[in-house]
Amino acid sequence: MIQLAENDKNILKEVGSIGMGHASTALAQLLNTKINISLPEIKLIKIQDISNFFPEGEILLGVVLKVLGDINGKIFYLFKKAEAYKLIDLIHNKNPSESLTEEMKVSIIKEVSNIMSGSYLNALSKFISLTLLPSIPHLAMDTAASIFDLASMSDEETTSLILIQSKLSMQDTDYSILGSMVLELRQDQLTHLMESVKKKYSP
Repeated sequence: MIQLAENDKNILKEVGSIGMGHASTALAQLLNTKINISLPEIKLIKIQDISNFFPEGEILLGVVLKVLGDINGKIFYLFKKAEAYKLIDLIHNKNPSESLTEEMKVSIIKEVSNIMSGSYLNALSKFISLTLLPSIPHLAMDTAASIFDLASMSDEETTSLILIQSKLSMQDTDYSILGSMVLELRQDQLTHLMESVKKKYSP
């Protein structure tokens, strides 16, 4: 894991929290139930180490988008597939108006992931006063190693990942799942991001 200055870590965690807060309202409307989101944990890691933060062989489900504008990179939002399906089943049991097919469950998780990643980018864009535009989301469903091997920018020596993880839980249940958002940036883009964030706190 790459060492991140405590001040930088706190700043990015704050921005992550802002994005998650905005997302909770949208998720509640989409899923027709209240979703609570924990404060995020954040790490800066090398791309070759991503598999260390997910169980080996675990199938993940979510989206990958390109980040365009003043900063270029990619953003991923991923759940463990089995946990995501369990949450959808719990939500559906509260509103059993129709049976959910595999395709419908994948579509719901894709939309949830898209909302989470889009909300984060929007919050970050406003916070640092830079234009950050998401591309059309693409479905990601595989192991962490395969997803990042296929979808990443693939220069391990100059690419870093900002890993932001938070728990989502449904009201009136004790069930929660871990959502993982990953911002992939080349070194020059990461430097640009960190300098932009620091400017917000300059006298």
